[in-house]
Amino acid sequence: MTVLLAAAFALMSPDVRDGARVPEAFVWNRDGCHGANRTPRIRWTAPPPHTVRLRLTAIDYDAPNRGGWVHWRVVDIPAGARALGAILPRGARNERNDWGTIGWGGPCPPPGPAHHYTFALAALDARGRVLATARMVPVYGR
Repeated sequence: MTVLLAAAFALMSPDVRDGARVPEAFVWNRDGCHGANRTPRIRWTAPPPHTVRLRLTAIDYDAPNRGGWVHWRVVDIPAGARALGAILPRGARNERNDWGTIGWGGPCPPPGPAHHYTFALAALDARGRVLATARMVPVYGR
């Protein structure tokens, strides 16, 4: 009997790394923060079978807001896409973040302990059910 193991659905970035500090280039550029607020490039491996679209969120759950602070939300990412950044795959769209802007809004927590920024890419089926989620969690503090 041969058992085939499915490859893990994984999220990665050349710009922000799981467990590592977010570089200043991707930090918010107002409200006491002085980053460049560049949109990080995100890549991922193939999603599971029956995925029809993907959804990316980047949320600071350490923020005092109920549900955390949304830094980025991209919806309707085609299942065949394997990367995004400032340029989105055809059909995908940025939604409003908690800074009140559309697209990426970098970290700028209050002074104190570092906050954790959960990037989560959800693979969705035709009914919008989550089939799998890939995550990475960089940190930033000031």
